[in-house]
Amino acid sequence: MQMKKILGVLLAVCFLMSVTAAAVSAGAPENRIFDKYGFDQHGFNKDNHDKNGYDRNGHDKDGYDRNGRDKDGYDRNGHDKNGYDRNGHDKNGYDRNGRDKDGYDKKGFDKDGHYKGQKHTKGHWIIQQTKHHHDKNHRFDWFSNDKVWKYDN
Repeated sequence: MQMKKILGVLLAVCFLMSVTAAAVSAGAPENRIFDKYGFDQHGFNKDNHDKNGYDRNGHDKDGYDRNGRDKDGYDRNGHDKNGYDRNGHDKNGYDRNGRDKDGYDKKGFDKDGHYKGQKHTKGHWIIQQTKHHHDKNHRFDWFSNDKVWKYDN
C-alpha cells in the first residue's frame, strides 16, 4: 500500500513537471517596442524584415541574400560568380572546359582534334620516323619521330 502511494505521488510530480516545462517552452508573446516607422530596436518590422526587405538571416522574400545570390550561390539570372549557369555552361553555351553541348571547342574541334562536321574515320596514332635531307643547318640527312594518324581501312 505504501508503495502505491509513493508511485502515485511520483507520477503526479512528473506530470506537473512536464506541464510546467511545456508552458515555459511555449513562452509568452514577444513584447517588442516599435518606433513610429514600425521597426523595433534591432531594425526589424513585425514581419521580421529590415528596411531593405531582408529577414534576420539576410535573405529577401525570394530567398536571395544581400549580394543577390541564392543558397546555392546563383544570382537571379541563374549564373554563379564566374558566369556559368546551373548546368555548367556560360552565356554562349560553352562549359567550364570550353566545349559546347556537342563537345566541340570554340574553334570547332572536339577533344580528339576532329573538326566539326567532318566524317570521323577509324584509326590510331603511330610514331613514324621521317627522313629529312641535309640543308644549311644539317650536314647529313637526319631523322625525326613524328606522331601521325594512321587510318584503318
